[in-house]
Amino acid sequence: MKRHLLSALLLVLGVLSINAYAADLVVEESRFDVDGRFSVQVPVPAGTRHAALEVMKSGGSPGWRTLVSTALDGRKARVIFKLPADHGRSALVRGKAGPETSVPVAELNDPELITVIYESPIGEQIKIDFLKDAAAKLKGWASLPRAEAEALLIAWAKSNPLVADASVTEPGGNISIRFTDDDIVVLMAKPRRYGLEGTAASTARMEIPEAPTPGRIQNFGPLAATGLSLPRTKHAISAFSLESTFPSSTATIAGWLRTHKYEVDEYPATPVLTVKGWSSASNPIGVLFWQVHGCQYTRKNGTLSTSIVTREYATDQLTNGPYAAMRGSGQLGLAMADGETLPYYTITGTFIRTNMRFAPNSLVVMDACFGANQDLADAFLAAGCGSYVSWDWMSGPESGKPCRKIFDRLLGMNKEAPISTIKERSFTVDVVSRWMHLRGYDQDPSMPFPNQDRPNAILVWHHRQQNPAHMLRPSIMRILQEAASPGEKFSKYLLEGDFGDDPGPAYRTVKWGGKVMDVLRWDEEDGIVFRIPNPAPVGSVQVIINREFESLSNEVPITEWTVPFTFEHREQGSLKATIVTNVKIRADVHGERYEPEGQVTYLMKPFGNIADCKGTATASGTYSPAAGESYTWSGGSSLVSVDGGFDGEMPPHLIVNSGAFTGAGQTMFFGLSFSGSFTQTYKWTDIDGTVYTETSDYSTDLDGEDFFVPLPKINATTYVFGGGSKTLPKGEATETLSWPSTTPLSKPTAETVR
Repeated sequence: MKRHLLSALLLVLGVLSINAYAADLVVEESRFDVDGRFSVQVPVPAGTRHAALEVMKSGGSPGWRTLVSTALDGRKARVIFKLPADHGRSALVRGKAGPETSVPVAELNDPELITVIYESPIGEQIKIDFLKDAAAKLKGWASLPRAEAEALLIAWAKSNPLVADASVTEPGGNISIRFTDDDIVVLMAKPRRYGLEGTAASTARMEIPEAPTPGRIQNFGPLAATGLSLPRTKHAISAFSLESTFPSSTATIAGWLRTHKYEVDEYPATPVLTVKGWSSASNPIGVLFWQVHGCQYTRKNGTLSTSIVTREYATDQLTNGPYAAMRGSGQLGLAMADGETLPYYTITGTFIRTNMRFAPNSLVVMDACFGANQDLADAFLAAGCGSYVSWDWMSGPESGKPCRKIFDRLLGMNKEAPISTIKERSFTVDVVSRWMHLRGYDQDPSMPFPNQDRPNAILVWHHRQQNPAHMLRPSIMRILQEAASPGEKFSKYLLEGDFGDDPGPAYRTVKWGGKVMDVLRWDEEDGIVFRIPNPAPVGSVQVIINREFESLSNEVPITEWTVPFTFEHREQGSLKATIVTNVKIRADVHGERYEPEGQVTYLMKPFGNIADCKGTATASGTYSPAAGESYTWSGGSSLVSVDGGFDGEMPPHLIVNSGAFTGAGQTMFFGLSFSGSFTQTYKWTDIDGTVYTETSDYSTDLDGEDFFVPLPKINATTYVFGGGSKTLPKGEATETLSWPSTTPLSKPTAETVR
């Protein structure tokens, strides 16, 4: 049954016990929560000492059963009941409450199914007015030294009997005010403005602290992580919650993600209910980029946390209406920004844990001041985020540039400086984060603030040990030919690069020249191996992962030369044997990078022929060493090649070619051999005039070792296989091997990424 029909059947009835209040419980809200559990929110009056949820399943045994129950302390409250996600497709439920201290025995003892939110004795409007007064006070003391103005404000706040504590949160300078109901509101520090002092970005570096929490690795890529893959959903969010004076990178990053098949929702504003609707357990987020203010505050235990400023103004009507449960449970806070007349709602880690869900291997890039705070990062990881990165301190208006750089390198866009002359492939989170740190790109490039006494903010990474963010698309670094092996009597290609764990045969494809290959192995560490087919395609190799969505790697060309080698064996008279071959040579010569901005290197690529080389041997001519005596050559034979792993009966006339060279014009070795046969007819005349004829098979063969000195090369720019010709003596005969310069098929171009 569909959810909207199910919610109509889940009726909540107020049931009165003997000592019950003369009023039914009123349903304020009913919905499915982020994990797919149907929830009902009901208010209970002061004096209530227990609450329970009773259920009667449709079509089941008659009668009401107590599913969950809880004790209450008598204060006015809101109670949120939840049905287990696997409870069933339809049921009748009702809430039950009363003043008795005895709590009904329940079938389930799961605290996740009941949330009690006691009403604060301090009204929301009182807190809003307090923040407005505090902002006015601080503005009146603007001419005083900062420390003196803060001390006056804190003393003023503490003089209010509704305030339990107030303190300056450093670094940052926000003032955290905790009311007697333990609700914490924040008076945000006046933004630092640039003056003539700020003329250049800070160049100082700062070491990033070790992660104190076991089971998670901070900073860069996970060291021993498992479950490395693409985000397990194409659902992506790109959101902007800053003032219009800040440069926005959200549209750019959203466009890049769409280029690679992510479905991106863009949000130019982020009111609370919008953020709450971003995700669910059935629709988790795969990629989140969010430009937003981070609001640092001091918690009751003295530790620091950071909340996210929605820029939605707080009102008494919202707090006592749709936002009541979120404010009462600490999911939302209040923060007054400089120059504002109303505070904003802020999102805390509790909100993230409660209302946001992320897919395995998901990535969150948070462009926010103090966004790298441990408590905030822990909340995202607890909500399922694979990897999370944000700033360790206050960031400036140019902080979006390093965020764009992250996505540019993860997606291989080649749009964000520095742009390599030979375009770059995409890289993994591990590689990109380390590269950015070593190059200093993980530091906010904004100008330092006036009187800044520390380096600019640095991006800090937090990773889950299992299913961290690994890549945003697969990437081929290079292709190597593998020889035959036991159990695999054929030639293979090994793809090295970034492909993640094997998603399974149904969810991945390797294509060469548009044709699907037979994948033998797929391993995150060792790469992908596929059999070289015959006939071999012409074109580029591409890896396609199509599990939750289609993700395509870069295309790497396998360059093919068909070289017509001509071999001539000449003996006395006009005797000549000619072998003409078409030798197919294939190799990946496009070059490879190991990291962004890295030098393109050209590893030696060994190659060997498969069973697709052909040749023809022909013979002609005569030689008469004496009167009445002659030798004649005629006929010929066909030549073929076999795969390097062939273990059957060999053909009589073989072409064998192997070698190793690079796309930079270097050749390590090159070998070519073949043989052909023809008919030799010998005639002589006896003294009595009788003519005798004798025919026999005759053969000639090429051993190319002496002919390939110097070694043939390919042009590093055009990839043309250089031609050559060489004649050598062989006894009384001479042998000539020649071949023209050969232009290849499927060669690398300026658009081929490395």
